[in-house]
Amino acid sequence: MKQNENGRSMIEMLGVLAIIGVLSVGGLAGYAKMMAQYRINATLQQVQVISSKLTTQAANGGSFQGLSNYTAYRLNALPSEIIDSIDDEQKTATLSNAYAGAVKIEASSITSGECSENSCDNQAYTITYAGLHQEACLALGGSTWNSSRNSSFIGIGVGKSDNEQTIKQNLKQDCTGTTGDGYAVACAGSASTISIPMDLDVVTSACNCGDGNCVLVLKFF
Repeated sequence: MKQNENGRSMIEMLGVLAIIGVLSVGGLAGYAKMMAQYRINATLQQVQVISSKLTTQAANGGSFQGLSNYTAYRLNALPSEIIDSIDDEQKTATLSNAYAGAVKIEASSITSGECSENSCDNQAYTITYAGLHQEACLALGGSTWNSSRNSSFIGIGVGKSDNEQTIKQNLKQDCTGTTGDGYAVACAGSASTISIPMDLDVVTSACNCGDGNCVLVLKFF
């Protein structure tokens, strides 16, 4: 009888261990999913905070000339969690996103792409999130940016990091939207042939960039 009891105890213990193993795997999967959603939500909230504060400042000053990470910091437009370091002597600020990639804030032209050396009206600005995972690229590219409270939204571009400059060149007020090899750009307003949020097939093609090699660019005025 004693041997039978020991046998049952061993089988029961193995069963308990198996259940614990299944729950642990499920718990880890749930945690990973929760963290992925947290990073996406954090990015959405950060962009909302930055754009709201910068657009308010522009309404007072009328121009984004000289805008940079550091000037955005001095304007108290940055969420604390994205600030890595501040160098007041060099007037630089190093920013990073939830995926450990760089965040960059720059002045731009409202009716054309990037500011060139001799041509920039400084009436717009871009917020760039680099080093994103593919999952984040898909989720953020498919977000409803133009229905946010910030009515100064111009457009969004996502894709491979190598296409960052191409994305910026195509982001401008009343743009028609465009897609290419590893990127997609959509703008607010009826002129854009690519809708916001972007369709699944559009972002899937644009975000074929792999983890850590995707970029998000948003433009506001």
